[in-house]
Amino acid sequence: MPRPTRESDDIEELIEAESMSSPVPDIQEKVQLPRNPRRADSAARETVEASPITPRSGQVFPSQREIDKEVIDAISQGNLSRLKSAIVLGDIGINDPLDISTGRNALHIASATGRTEIVLFLLEEAGADIMCKDFYGKDARSLALQNHHLDLANYFALFLEGHFEEEESL
Repeated sequence: MPRPTRESDDIEELIEAESMSSPVPDIQEKVQLPRNPRRADSAARETVEASPITPRSGQVFPSQREIDKEVIDAISQGNLSRLKSAIVLGDIGINDPLDISTGRNALHIASATGRTEIVLFLLEEAGADIMCKDFYGKDARSLALQNHHLDLANYFALFLEGHFEEEESL
């Protein structure tokens, strides 16, 4: 006596038959999409950085982590020319996080450490986003206030006020 069929048996058979006769290859197995090292998890980031690109001259390009560290060091020391060199060398996005544990970018670090000259450069020349927040929801102005850099906090307020007035006049 034949066993009664269930709808799920029929569906499973159809799926199996369809997958066997499908002329389209499984794309996920064939294509490996590139990862953005700034957005990837730490294991993938280590993999990307473990094999640096070597140009024909034999010079090894620094990894993204080394470039981020160079930018952070330049900001912490208040060395604007070193910061500009690191930004050009690393081809970094000015609003990208440099510290993967806090999500802070160059403007956050400069305002938290009270580096006025670097803050001016980042906002007025490099085009940093003053509204960008770190992983804790803090923007550059709140970090300046938190670290008692009142001159920077006042500058941020004036900068924002000036930008809003420019937008209204357009």
